[in-house]
Amino acid sequence: MNYWKECLTCALDDENITLSDAQISSISEKLEDAHEGYAVYAGIEAATNGEKSDAELELEELKREIEKRTRWVNNTKPCDVCITTGIVKDSWGKDQTCGACEGAGRV
Repeated sequence: MNYWKECLTCALDDENITLSDAQISSISEKLEDAHEGYAVYAGIEAATNGEKSDAELELEELKREIEKRTRWVNNTKPCDVCITTGIVKDSWGKDQTCGACEGAGRV
């Protein structure tokens, strides 16, 4: 028994529509093909094949950046010259990059 052919036959009977066996077979094959393509059309295939969403990838990247920054902060000391801003005033009162930490704010 073919599931698609049986479904189509039942639907046709419910609507009092008469088709030949060849027509029912042809239409049921097309319905089956359409159903197989539905996962691609609806995005179900991409959602279930192990791919990560853009949001998941972005979250992983942010976590890596936070981890990297945390390690850097834990392995360095605050700059005493610029007090972690990375900027100091020159003799005219203009901002310039701290020479002690080269603008990093930590040494």
